[in-house]
Amino acid sequence: MAKNTKGKSRSSNNVINVNRQANDFRFGGNTNIGTADAADDRLLSETFFDNGSLDLVMSVEAPESIVVGRTGSGKTALIEKLNEKQHRAIDINPDELALGYLVDSTLLRFFYESGIKMDMFYKLLWNHIFIVQILKVRYNIENEVTRLSILDRFKDFLSGNKGRTEAVNYLLDWGDKFWLGTEERVKEVINKLESQVQQSVGADAKKAMPAILDLGVKAEVKNDQKMTEEVKLEIINRGREVVSRIQTQRIQEIVRLLDTEILQDRQKRYYITIDKLDEGWVNDDLRYHLIKSLIEVARDLNNRISNLKIVIALRRDLIARVFEKTQDSGFQEEKFNSLYIDLRWSPRELESLLKLRVDKMISSRPTSRQISMKDILPGSVNNVPPLEYLITRTMLRPRDLIIFFNLCAKHAAGKPKIAASDITQAEIEYSQSRLEALQYEWGTDYPNIGTLIQFMRSYPASFTVGEISKKFRDSALELLTRKLSIQDEIYKIISDKFSDEEPNPMVESCLAVLYRIGAIGVRPVQSHTVYWSFKSQNSTIPSFNVKSVYYIHPSLWATLNIKPVDSKIGIYG
Repeated sequence: MAKNTKGKSRSSNNVINVNRQANDFRFGGNTNIGTADAADDRLLSETFFDNGSLDLVMSVEAPESIVVGRTGSGKTALIEKLNEKQHRAIDINPDELALGYLVDSTLLRFFYESGIKMDMFYKLLWNHIFIVQILKVRYNIENEVTRLSILDRFKDFLSGNKGRTEAVNYLLDWGDKFWLGTEERVKEVINKLESQVQQSVGADAKKAMPAILDLGVKAEVKNDQKMTEEVKLEIINRGREVVSRIQTQRIQEIVRLLDTEILQDRQKRYYITIDKLDEGWVNDDLRYHLIKSLIEVARDLNNRISNLKIVIALRRDLIARVFEKTQDSGFQEEKFNSLYIDLRWSPRELESLLKLRVDKMISSRPTSRQISMKDILPGSVNNVPPLEYLITRTMLRPRDLIIFFNLCAKHAAGKPKIAASDITQAEIEYSQSRLEALQYEWGTDYPNIGTLIQFMRSYPASFTVGEISKKFRDSALELLTRKLSIQDEIYKIISDKFSDEEPNPMVESCLAVLYRIGAIGVRPVQSHTVYWSFKSQNSTIPSFNVKSVYYIHPSLWATLNIKPVDSKIGIYG
């Protein structure tokens, strides 16, 4: 069939309009640009977009070592890329840290609730885990044979002075555990603590110990109620003594040797990465102390061992809560600010990331001509450029954009390009998924956050407090009349302030929660800027008054039946 090329010149790139050559490319039922979870994303290696964080996280000279960001901001993608590029990167699965085992340890909890400062013990634990992991990889210790061979080498070259002797003794004490998994080593440290405490107490306290340790045997003293105050005090005092006797000299010497002799080749850099500490998180003060000690030990080892970098990824709200729950007199959180790699994205960076992935998607389906991202998108969506429409409905994070585009592609199955109607249809499903994602992300802090978001159903997309106050109070009254299984901070705000003569403080306090999670933005009076928590390091709502204008985030418009307003509203550009 002849082709009409009148008035056209064929360029070397041979770019075409997909509408005119429908057989060149069509979306399949499973066409996508990657997965929401970077750990399972088959396209990540080839489509990773560096927004400036990768060089920073790989530099052992740079202090930045804590990757912070909201869920879906690319923390796991950055860690995965680091592990891919560095073959001496040691990835520690958070399950291997046995945090659940530590939190459930009845002896640790008994000591913690008795007021014993356990920070020294926690730091001993994390130092031990990191040191053993480094030695295991450095000398390829995988079984009993390699363990014995390496220990013989240590005896030969780590001898001659007291410090080195201490290091050798440390390695000998723990040597038979080197080739085991991280979780087993965590449990071994706890077992040693329990054994030392048991050996140091008197006969009556020994009878009480099985109950405290929950050893599964019948104890003469089964619980605190039957335990005499004298016995309890003895166990507490012996526990305090055991913790205070923890010898850090061996740890300090082995750290020095790691820097000067064991890892002396400065061309060989070692990395330890820890990601997904926030998955399945539950509020527990003991867990917060364990995480804080983990961060402090990582910082100390990074400073002392020249070619080692320990990188930890955490949600920003979680790290803020860790320091809030564990601060004591003299603690200065700002000292940790220099460690943060804050993962935030501009709309232009998200556009570039999307282009990389779309180009890869197109190249995986052979075509006779080159096709660009522009060719497979509509000219506009409700009079808004398509990329602007998509990105405005994200909280400026890669996961949102990947999920939204994949849903658009699914609705365009069998077609050569995505139509505007495909995007608006996909938005219904996408919007509901973003509501559910907010509930999952913030459910630990606010178990009733889903209910609070639903207060805004059928609201105008922008409003002042006065415009929605009555409807908000009606929803609040309905919440108070329910028998909620969990009465969280949201419930407390409403119950404490509902009866106030002035209704605005209750509404404003609830709006502050919605602002913190990113569900709404706020434009203070006499300002042209709409503020969003996900665009700032500070999730606290800016100062406002009754004339401030609030904006419901566009990602929630479809699922909450919100009438759209100006699409930009301070998110895009």
